[in-house]
Amino acid sequence: MGVGCTIHVAESVGVIEEATYSGIILPGAEWHTLKHEGTVARITYRVRVICDHHYYNTTCIKFCRPRNDKFGHYTCDSNGDKICISGWRGVNCEIAICKEGCHPIHGRCDNPGECFCRLGWRGELCGQCTPYPGCKHGYCNGSSWQCICDTNWGGILCDQDLNYCGTHEPCENGGTCENTHPDQYLCRCSEGFSGLNCEVVDNPCVTAPCANGGSCILSGGQFACSCLPGWTGPTCLTNIEECASMPCQNGATCVDLENKFMCECPDGWEGSLCQYDVEECTKDVCVNSISCNNLAGDYQCKCQPGWSGKNCTLNINDCIGQCLNGATCIDLVNDYHCACQPGFTGRNCGTDIDDCESNPCLNGGECIDQIDSFRCICPVDYIGQFCEIDHDYCSPNPCKNGAPCFKTQRDYYCHCPPSWEGKNCTTPKVDCLHPPCNVGFILNSCVDTANGSASTEVCGDHGHCFTFPNGVFRCTCDPGYTGKLCQENINDCNDNPCQNGATCVDKINSFQCICREGWHGTLCTENTDDCNNNPCQNNGTCVDGIADFSCNCDSGWKGKTCSLINGHCDAFTCQNGGTCQDLGYSYLCRCPPYWGGSVCHLAKNNACKPNPCKNGATCVNTGTSYTCVCREGFEGSLCEQDINDCQSSPCYNGAKCTDGVNWFLCECAPGFAGPDCRININECASNPCGHGATCIDKIAFFICLCPPGKTGPTCNEVEEIVLSTGVCQWNRQYFSNGSHWKDECNHCVCNDGVVVCSNVWCGLQNCMHSSNSCGHKQVCVPWLKDGCLSHGCEGWGECRELLNNAKIVGPPSVPTPESCWPNQAILANNCANLYLTVNVQLLGPGVNTETLCNDLRSLLATTHAGLHNVIILCDLKVSSNRTLAVTMWNNETSGDGVQEAVRVIAELISHRQGESNPTSLSAVTEVDVEAGLVPVHEDTNERWWAKPLITVGVLLLPLFICIMYWVRIRPRAPVREHCGRTQEEEKSNNIQNEENLRKYSNPLKDDSTGSVSDIPTRVSIVRPLSTSPNEVLEMINEGGSAEKAGPSHGLLYKSQNPSSNDNINKDFGCKQVNLNVVTPVQRTLRPPNQRTKDVFTVLV
Repeated sequence: MGVGCTIHVAESVGVIEEATYSGIILPGAEWHTLKHEGTVARITYRVRVICDHHYYNTTCIKFCRPRNDKFGHYTCDSNGDKICISGWRGVNCEIAICKEGCHPIHGRCDNPGECFCRLGWRGELCGQCTPYPGCKHGYCNGSSWQCICDTNWGGILCDQDLNYCGTHEPCENGGTCENTHPDQYLCRCSEGFSGLNCEVVDNPCVTAPCANGGSCILSGGQFACSCLPGWTGPTCLTNIEECASMPCQNGATCVDLENKFMCECPDGWEGSLCQYDVEECTKDVCVNSISCNNLAGDYQCKCQPGWSGKNCTLNINDCIGQCLNGATCIDLVNDYHCACQPGFTGRNCGTDIDDCESNPCLNGGECIDQIDSFRCICPVDYIGQFCEIDHDYCSPNPCKNGAPCFKTQRDYYCHCPPSWEGKNCTTPKVDCLHPPCNVGFILNSCVDTANGSASTEVCGDHGHCFTFPNGVFRCTCDPGYTGKLCQENINDCNDNPCQNGATCVDKINSFQCICREGWHGTLCTENTDDCNNNPCQNNGTCVDGIADFSCNCDSGWKGKTCSLINGHCDAFTCQNGGTCQDLGYSYLCRCPPYWGGSVCHLAKNNACKPNPCKNGATCVNTGTSYTCVCREGFEGSLCEQDINDCQSSPCYNGAKCTDGVNWFLCECAPGFAGPDCRININECASNPCGHGATCIDKIAFFICLCPPGKTGPTCNEVEEIVLSTGVCQWNRQYFSNGSHWKDECNHCVCNDGVVVCSNVWCGLQNCMHSSNSCGHKQVCVPWLKDGCLSHGCEGWGECRELLNNAKIVGPPSVPTPESCWPNQAILANNCANLYLTVNVQLLGPGVNTETLCNDLRSLLATTHAGLHNVIILCDLKVSSNRTLAVTMWNNETSGDGVQEAVRVIAELISHRQGESNPTSLSAVTEVDVEAGLVPVHEDTNERWWAKPLITVGVLLLPLFICIMYWVRIRPRAPVREHCGRTQEEEKSNNIQNEENLRKYSNPLKDDSTGSVSDIPTRVSIVRPLSTSPNEVLEMINEGGSAEKAGPSHGLLYKSQNPSSNDNINKDFGCKQVNLNVVTPVQRTLRPPNQRTKDVFTVLV
């Protein structure tokens, strides 16, 4: 809002300075600082704009004052907008929000949360209509004040019954009812009945009162029943009891039938009245007997020896308590036979066979008899099963680091110095600086040694596994469980803690008593007070019983609860279909089967007798049925099914699982142990390898890595090769004199006891293989797929160091300086470049740059050049996918080793073109070499002849050029035509050769920065060194000879691969070499300050 302010002093004092500000300042609590630069004074002051109470916005004209009265119920926010109080709505928040669901039309409210119904509507939410007042059997539907009659009702107020017959059923004795008028009816009676409701019986026989086939006879308005034989009583309901005279004899059971009876005879009697004795002995009832004696109603068998039973059919078990020491008893008739275990004899296998009787132990060994075996305790220096081997474990001494060896029984002992430990004193002892320290390995049979994770199945879900130093484990069970693997729930009901016939249900470390009716409490020991709810009425006194009560009634009241006045019985006295009989002073309930108690309220049928549940399950009676509570390990309605604990395959490593009751047993495969066969048995734990050999544990067996000179499964045998002369020892192995072997990429030979190996670096290991994992603080960096030269390449990676707290990956760990790496090499005496052009179509599958590089290293190691410790590195040439960039480097400043390696590699690659068994190097079609030539500064006194020789060379250079020119322009011999080359082809070739010569000569002649005399070394002669199909070219300095070329001497080879595309036209079929062809040699001069070495490039 616009603001204007003026600052001045009172006139009485005098105006010193006056400041006026005009602008826009928004209302708020923030102060705004203003400055005034006057002629007399400089004023700094602060101003702010604040709206009056209840006024808002930037102009302070919006009015809002909170209120809570009949005109509105709201508060104001920071912008001056009205915010309704909860329960109100509307522009001014004057409309109350009714109860949720209140009908919007038929309901209303004056305050929030209310719902008052309008006239004609009812219900909590005013959604129900109100029928017309006085509507008796009617209703309204969607509108108020209606009276829609129910079925069979009529009238304005629905108070007239239109179906009196259906509503009241007034007609008796089969009469037919007709509705005549509203609330009126007519009964049409059946024959023999009359009256308004057919309640008068005119003929008693019409109702067929005689039962069980009796005939009804009418006489004088009364009836009489003539019953059939076997029945009696006024209506023939009583069955005549024919068994009352007890006609059945000899303890037979009489069964009453209709007008007759039947006798059920006991064993040994027969006849209609069971009066005849049965002759059992005539039916051969005695099987293995001596005689049969017939008795009155029975018989007796005299059994043969070894037999028993009623009919002599049971063979007496003569094996009880006879055979000893695990023997198997075979029961015979009146006899037995014991099949003894190995090592025992005698009728009852009670005699232990003395296996030491034959004195099997030799050399004074002591024999210890065992069961079916023996053990020899051998004296010192003797071993073997019979102490037959004379052996001294301390010769040769297996103890290292100066430890003395002591012989023990079947072993040796090394007394280690204080700083060493282990079987052979080869392990440095680590002092415990910060206890507690891990002093050794303890086999943890509770741990899965395959993945190191804790086994959760050893002790199941109800126990905790603890291991002991000897590898044995023990399960500590949770409360309520027992067993070796905590698989068995302890049956807390074994002691029958529940009383008064209650059913005990076993739980985990507890139990529950299901009480019978009338009892309660934890152990069902408390009688339920059935009088607790005061069942006796009319001042009757309640007497509590067991699952029942009785009432002592006063003032003439009768019945179970003193609620009857005319008798003790009514329709509700006896329950569950029982019939009530009034005895005058009391009552008696005649209950149907399976029910009992004073009012037939107790179930007599115990569905759990006999117990239908199997396998020790608990049967819970539920009246007429039952429920089985199974023990752990069983399932099914009757707990008849044993749960297959092997279904989840709990056994590991091919073990066989045997199912038990809530447990399983793992029969481990050889080499494994533990409750679930997770543990790989350490066959090396017993130190089976002798003479300090290293034991490698395998599955069910072990391997001994023997020290030099020892062999055999346990390194107890002496190698024959040790006894021969000129033998070499290498990596714990012996090699005979003159034998060859390969050590990675290097080749080794045994020469009179001395091992001579090539010294070629074999490259970095492929860390993508699981056997070549990287070390601590290293990471495996995979190569790009650009290094793959043919299809099917495997993944390749190299280990690199992690720097700067594992945030940076270091460079490759190669033993060469970065100045001699492929694609970035700086040529020097000891660093050379090779470029191998490869025909990828000739490569086999799975070849990459490292495959070719390893072949180069192996190839170099087969020659004498491999002794120079030459390092070979390879990579794809930049911007080429078929050329391999190779660098060769060693630490010799003279460069002899590198130049010799270049010469040998080039020669061998050329010779491999025609191999019958080609390798990846056979696909190389071109070799390009770049080498640095650094002059060797020698003593001028020793090279006094160098300057004259150089002078002669310079003088002879023009003569050499003329001779070369004359050779080029002289006529060709006729043999050229024999080779098939025309004069035009020769002319073109000569022109090209001259051009090449000018290219190679011009840099030396036209260099304006220096003269020929400034160049320390140059190529002067190019000549072939052999007449083999592979052309060999030698470059010799003018100042040296072919025999001693020095650092500037090199050999280059060219393959006869027809795919090579050169400017030199040679017909190899002619078996001749055009000596006039100058191999392309490029010489590059460097600036004067860098002319310490020369670089030449020869393209082959």
